[in-house]
Amino acid sequence: MKKFTAALTVLMAMPLVASAQNAQGIINIVRGLVDQLIPLALAVALLVFFWGLIRYIWSAGDAEGKANGQKIMTAGIIGLFLMVSIWGIVGIIANTFGLTTGTRQTPPSVSHTI
Repeated sequence: MKKFTAALTVLMAMPLVASAQNAQGIINIVRGLVDQLIPLALAVALLVFFWGLIRYIWSAGDAEGKANGQKIMTAGIIGLFLMVSIWGIVGIIANTFGLTTGTRQTPPSVSHTI
């Protein structure tokens, strides 16, 4: 089943890779996907952390429940750290190679004529 899932994932990614036409295009596609998925993953990791905190508080008298809450909070913190790290690494790689996604707009200027 794992091989089938991996093969299906590769096949689904083929049109994206084929339309990229060069390494810069592939990196831009990956960066675009990461830029869209990271905020969602950050929200999920934050919810996991808060769920662990709630479980920890609710099981104030139960040592096993507190340990379970601590494990959930630890998983949430590790998830937050990994997501921010991946976001940063992709940003560093993109800035290193001068890659951008989207367009940059120049801020408006104010003229000083008196």
